[in-house]
Amino acid sequence: MEIKIKQTNIVLTPDIAEYLDKKLQILEKFVDPNDTTALCEVEIGKSTEHHQTGAIFFMEINLTIAGKQFRAVAQGETPAIAIDAAKDELALELGRDKKKVLTMTRRSGAAVKAMLRGIDFTPDLKQRSSKLYKWGKKEFRGYWPFRKDSR
Repeated sequence: MEIKIKQTNIVLTPDIAEYLDKKLQILEKFVDPNDTTALCEVEIGKSTEHHQTGAIFFMEINLTIAGKQFRAVAQGETPAIAIDAAKDELALELGRDKKKVLTMTRRSGAAVKAMLRGIDFTPDLKQRSSKLYKWGKKEFRGYWPFRKDSR
């Protein structure tokens, strides 16, 4: 994964740079090691030169993995707080995407298995309306998870 760091109104000290690298390594578990197109663009800086207190530091992470784009923006009183908040937000977004992909894989696998067994299911998944289909002695509903009729 290629990492590009941009500094805005701030000088990146070695301590902050080391802390940033440590936090970005946590995100690498979501990236395929064989993916050479993965790009992480990081912008860290001060949002204003005038103010001295408050959430004046910001961090923005743009991550591109296999054609998908993920973005996280956070502000904090120190650069470390902004880095932690942005990293947590991006990790949450990546986890949601991973869960969505896994769910779709399982659903499609269940549909293929049902077709191989001869169970018919309705194509109307949004309304979850289903018809009963007989398969042997058991009755199944036409959507996943396959359940017996409660009658």
